[in-house]
Amino acid sequence: LTAALASLAAGSTISVNGQRLTLSGSVTRPDLATVVRVDVSADNKHLYSAAYNVSSVCAFERDNTTGQLTHLQTLTDPNLFNGVTSIRVSADGRYAATAAFRSRAAVLLKRDPPTGKLAVLDAARQGVNSVDGLVFAIATEFSPDSRFVYVIADGSAALSVFRITEDE
Repeated sequence: LTAALASLAAGSTISVNGQRLTLSGSVTRPDLATVVRVDVSADNKHLYSAAYNVSSVCAFERDNTTGQLTHLQTLTDPNLFNGVTSIRVSADGRYAATAAFRSRAAVLLKRDPPTGKLAVLDAARQGVNSVDGLVFAIATEFSPDSRFVYVIADGSAALSVFRITEDE
C-alpha cells in the first residue's frame, strides 16, 4: 500500500483489474428511483433504502452468503418521506430513523427484527409541537445505546437531538 501511495504521489495510476469487486446481483424497482442511502441491520439479515423523489423507504431480506436481496416492504408517505435522504437502523435493531428534507421531518420506525419489516412509530416535523431545527433534514444517526436519534438539518444549520421514550 505504501508503494502504491508513493506511486500515486509520483503521478502514476493504479490499475483496476476487477478481481476484488465482482457484481453478484442487482435489484431494480420503481420505488428505488433516486435511492441515496442504504443501511444494513446489525444482525446482517436486512437492508433498508431511502429514495427521496419517490418518497419511499424499502426493506429487503439479505442473504448472508451471497448478499442477494429480496424485497419485503415499501413504505411510501409523501407527508413523512418526501425528500427522504437518510435511513439508519439502531444498534439494538428495534428501530430505524429517517430524515426527509422536503417533509422537514425525522421519522422513528419500529423494526420487527425477525421479519425486518418497519412501521411508523412517531414523527417530528418542523414547526409542529414546538419542534425546530428540521429545515432541510438530511441525515440521521442513533446513539450507540439506541436511546437517542441525532438529525442533521442543513437549512436550520442544526444538529437536533431526540430522546426515544419507551412505552410503559
